[in-house]
Amino acid sequence: MAVLVRLSRLSFLNVSTTVIRSEAVPILIFIASGIAALTSTSNQGSAFISPFIPSTLALATCGLSQFNNRYYRAAVTAVVLLVASLASLPFVSLRPETASLWTIESDLLGTIQISDGRGTIQSYEGQTDWSVDGTELQPINTEDGRAWMRLSEIVSKLPDDSGMALGMRHYLFNANTIGLYQVLQRGYETALYQFDPDAVEESAPKYLEWMTTAPVSQACLLLTASSRGGDFRPGINSDFMAEAARRADLLPIREIITPSSQKIIVWERPALTCKARVRPAD
Repeated sequence: MAVLVRLSRLSFLNVSTTVIRSEAVPILIFIASGIAALTSTSNQGSAFISPFIPSTLALATCGLSQFNNRYYRAAVTAVVLLVASLASLPFVSLRPETASLWTIESDLLGTIQISDGRGTIQSYEGQTDWSVDGTELQPINTEDGRAWMRLSEIVSKLPDDSGMALGMRHYLFNANTIGLYQVLQRGYETALYQFDPDAVEESAPKYLEWMTTAPVSQACLLLTASSRGGDFRPGINSDFMAEAARRADLLPIREIITPSSQKIIVWERPALTCKARVRPAD
């Protein structure tokens, strides 16, 4: 705005000369071309624009420095401090007074999020659909969070070098969490076959077909859940999955209780090549 006000008082030649000599033009070109490149691709994520933030701050500072009127500078300073406070206060703590989700509704733009003090973990946990002793800002308390981590650690120790099939996919317990602990403990990740209900019809025969078709059929171990709860949507029919496991002659060899009181059943394939020695609960 300040730059436009100043340029409006100059002739076209002077404006062109001023723009060409301006130290802000290269930064502006860099930001504009970068944003144009990002918006023209299918990449998704919140970090792609990060390299342009320092340049944007430099450009904003350059523009704000063009204000010579002290009242303008005072107003700009007040606005910047207000926006900075609104952006930073929610992240100071998870107290409801500052960290609660704040949105406004607009007929033109729809729902606009003003601030949200929840971190990535809290927002992710908030998508689950089972009842726990948590709050909107902290759906899973610290003790339960550690218990879920412990669950993935225990299962990652099962002797599954031939692979493990997962007939369930919980928000806090799935192939990603198990694979992470395998890497931490072994330095590598074994084959983990995560069932995808979007790709398989919801029926016991179709679940059996998935279970007995390569490469899943090569896995010696299968994990199923005793009930739904906390699953990615659409959920997996736990009864059909257990029925399919029995039809495939898999044997239930262990039960593990989750922090949400669900049972995780460990099944073993009776093939001679599967010599898993399941360890007792730690």
